[in-house]
Amino acid sequence: MLDHAGRPVPNLWFTFCALRERFQGLLDELREVVAPQPLHLLPAVRRFKIHAVFDPAKRERGESVPPMPQARVETFGGPAPGPPRNEAQRQVVRLLQGNMPFVPEPFREVASRTDYSSSELLELLRCWRTSGRLRRVALIVRHRKVGFNGNGMGVWQVGTDHIEEAGRALAALPEVTHCYERQVVESFPYNLFAMLHTARPESTRELYEDLSRRLGLEPGLLFSSIREFKKTSHRLFAES
Repeated sequence: MLDHAGRPVPNLWFTFCALRERFQGLLDELREVVAPQPLHLLPAVRRFKIHAVFDPAKRERGESVPPMPQARVETFGGPAPGPPRNEAQRQVVRLLQGNMPFVPEPFREVASRTDYSSSELLELLRCWRTSGRLRRVALIVRHRKVGFNGNGMGVWQVGTDHIEEAGRALAALPEVTHCYERQVVESFPYNLFAMLHTARPESTRELYEDLSRRLGLEPGLLFSSIREFKKTSHRLFAES
């Protein structure tokens, strides 16, 4: 597949997460695994939205693009909350990043496997939530099983004077679950990314074309999901 300028474009995508001190070494190992194919690193610069909420009642519904809502924008690279400070806190992270116990008081059950009481655990989580370390505790919906079968990633080449407006407009759409500004490489100069979800692939294509036209997001590309090799949340403090 070629883009509008005749450049070959990537067709295999994945998210890679690792501790800061191990990131580069593991990335170098990955480059060896995929060699001689090139591996492009496209880190996020700014997050406009990460909010995977799927409402089956809206999967067939067309949505207009609001003019300029006040969507949350987060810039990467500035001050950020530090990691859990000790092994006890790291153990809390390990226990909470998997499936929660299916019991009346799940946090009490988790606390029983840590050095915290249930009240101390809840207070720790509140502090993490306030500081930004913890975004949410939530159920994960397998969106294809509830009817969202048209999944694709739209990418656009947007000027710096327009990218915030475009990112905010995309973030306001219920069909958009993730929206980022990313760094570019010479062979792939697309800096605005958005995941689009509708009931059917053709509906996602129509939505992508409508957004590109109405928001002036051209040139761009839509990468439709063909095959999923892995879908899990990243696991923290599990390097061993």
